[in-house]
Amino acid sequence: MIDVDKLLLDAKATKAEFAQLIKDIPYERKGILFSEMFFMFLCAEQYRTNNILESGRARGQSTLVLANIFPDKNIISIEHDPNSVDVDIAYNRLKGCKNVRLMFGNSIELLPQIANKNDVVLIDGPKGYRSLRLAFKLLNSGKFPLVFIHDTTKGTSERNFLCNHVRNAVFSDDLEIASITSSLDHGRVELRDEFKLDGEKGYGMSLACLPFDKHINYKYILFKAAIRGSIYRWFKR
Repeated sequence: MIDVDKLLLDAKATKAEFAQLIKDIPYERKGILFSEMFFMFLCAEQYRTNNILESGRARGQSTLVLANIFPDKNIISIEHDPNSVDVDIAYNRLKGCKNVRLMFGNSIELLPQIANKNDVVLIDGPKGYRSLRLAFKLLNSGKFPLVFIHDTTKGTSERNFLCNHVRNAVFSDDLEIASITSSLDHGRVELRDEFKLDGEKGYGMSLACLPFDKHINYKYILFKAAIRGSIYRWFKR
């Protein structure tokens, strides 16, 4: 479980140091916000973790930040589409990162194969309920102390599902958290009004932190997510 009070204290104490770690990293569109990556850093610092595994690389924004804020950890990043126009952009941004390994393939198949005990996973693809199903599958394995899911915006069906079924989930757009972390994005990232600190959807697209809990039946939640996702897709037709 994440100690939110400790997270808030740590955020205030280490924000300036974190800002120095990312100061030379330009923001690339479609990337996870600096504030959201700081949230991930703060959560991970509360656990003894091994490698950082990433599902969904796009232009390498979060990958590059991970390489800088976790210099002593291996960053293994998986991208589904080797023919994406973003592949070369990500490669050029990441070619100097000695602790980064780039892979291509299906994260649903690859992550369980390459994972070690106490690895942390960041899911920024697949999206929607597929990301939730992947997260629950990984948590059910018992290997991962923390799984993060991006694009869990307030008001979405996926966010509501997490709030109803994963009570220990913590979100980067929590007002107490975002009021501290959001300044890392100021002057560097342009957000639409609804995603600003006082916006109706909460700050940013939101990063969810799901800590492993041995008392949660992840197989059951995985089944419910599969059903809910199917119903959701049916009514979106």
